[in-house]
Amino acid sequence: MGNQWHVSTSGPHVAQQEPTSLRGGRSSKPQAVTEWPALLDEERYALGACICGQAVDATRLLVADDFSLRAHREIFAAISALIEAGETALEEPLVVGELARRGQLDAVGGMAYLCDLADGVVPARAMESRAKRLREFAERRRLLMASAELERRTRDCATPLSEIEGWLREVAQ
Repeated sequence: MGNQWHVSTSGPHVAQQEPTSLRGGRSSKPQAVTEWPALLDEERYALGACICGQAVDATRLLVADDFSLRAHREIFAAISALIEAGETALEEPLVVGELARRGQLDAVGGMAYLCDLADGVVPARAMESRAKRLREFAERRRLLMASAELERRTRDCATPLSEIEGWLREVAQ
């Protein structure tokens, strides 16, 4: 059935998705966990706030892996690249152009999705508070991925215990 998204209109919820890769892990898609905590509305608002003038703050506070949806990670990566290239005033056409250049425009929902991101954004809301919540949920996803990977490695009796313990120490750092 593929990826399905459980989207609520407010508050925390879980999303079924492919997780980002785990540092040092052999598998980027642990089998034990299929639902990941996410704040999809907050992600949309953060991306919309980037388009409404808060991109510099956002790229200082967040990284692409702080977003749960692959499309949102791609959009934020494009925004980050534009900021790194010296752009300071982002608007939809600039972000659309960067995503098109990367061949990702259709994959993230097209121009219509990007234009909708700015709807409902409260620009006066500090990016710091939005970023703090997104980072918290990103950390929850990373902990769940680590937990699933630890279970997978522990169940594999061919994996030496010392290797599992070493991986766990590396992840804990």
